[in-house]
Amino acid sequence: MKNYNRNNRNNRSDWRNWSFIALISLLCFSSCSEEFEPEIDEPDVLVINVLAQPDSLVWASVSHSWVFNDSNNWQSVIVPDATAECSVNDGEWLPMTFDEENERYVASYRPVSGDRIRVRAHSQKYGDAEGRTEIPVAVPIDSWSYTIESHVDNNGFIFEGGTFYHPIMATVRYKIVFTDPAANDNYYLVNGAVRSIYGYNWEVDDPIISENESNIDGVFNKYHYATFFSDNTIKGQTYTLSLYTEHTINSYGVDYGRYTTDSLALFTISRDYYLYLLSLSKKYNGLQGSLEEFGMADPRNVFCNVNPGKGIVASCAPSVIINDLHDELMKIYSDNYE
Repeated sequence: MKNYNRNNRNNRSDWRNWSFIALISLLCFSSCSEEFEPEIDEPDVLVINVLAQPDSLVWASVSHSWVFNDSNNWQSVIVPDATAECSVNDGEWLPMTFDEENERYVASYRPVSGDRIRVRAHSQKYGDAEGRTEIPVAVPIDSWSYTIESHVDNNGFIFEGGTFYHPIMATVRYKIVFTDPAANDNYYLVNGAVRSIYGYNWEVDDPIISENESNIDGVFNKYHYATFFSDNTIKGQTYTLSLYTEHTINSYGVDYGRYTTDSLALFTISRDYYLYLLSLSKKYNGLQGSLEEFGMADPRNVFCNVNPGKGIVASCAPSVIINDLHDELMKIYSDNYE
């Protein structure tokens, strides 16, 4: 096992370019289709979803509510002919134009931490929707370190060049240190992305994220359902967060170059985003989620801060570490097979 230590290295632009898209997609999909539980005869209403972050253009997904078992449930719910606007710190309303490729409305403004963002939309068919959020200040990562553990997987086989051999499994365990500001109530989300020609996986196994799970979920389930948490138990403290990535190493890494990069982010998220994620987790995960799915428990509502209309207007600010593992993992490969 090898140990590595690093000072904080934030690179928001790299993260924004390719790693954050999965988080945005999850937000848009879940809130457009499952934001609330309408009555069957209730008319469709306008839905707006926003996840604003510093240095990125303000965008909004504008759609309409729908009933999942409708015979037309696979049609697009995006409303491309709405009027959308945003306001910064209660200033003048700025127009948002529809981006046909990404099916969302975009303003020309890039917010900074502390900005108060309001977004509103109007549709002749579905009515009005409006929500607001305040961009949080990113809590910086003080330092981070990692260790690499590897072993040959004798139960697995890879066929290359006319030869069968066992793959090498490498686990990269991270320790990420940050200090929670004592003056505010803070909320966090951990997200990761791995660029790898190898097989890979990542997971947060830190006990702090289990604060959102019931005791019975902890007994019967091995994996955590969410990677978000509050500062309830670490108020004003310096905390070391644990997570790991897994890589399957083979000779493709030699042939295709530097493809193994772990990008991990500690997001400081707005309270409304935390409440939204918490409501989704409780509704669709764990024992409660299973009972509700089979009609054995009363349905839970999903948090909404849009009124009029439905949806979620939230924000976040990332602190990012980027770790190029190519040389280290390929040395492990060469030590075993060359």
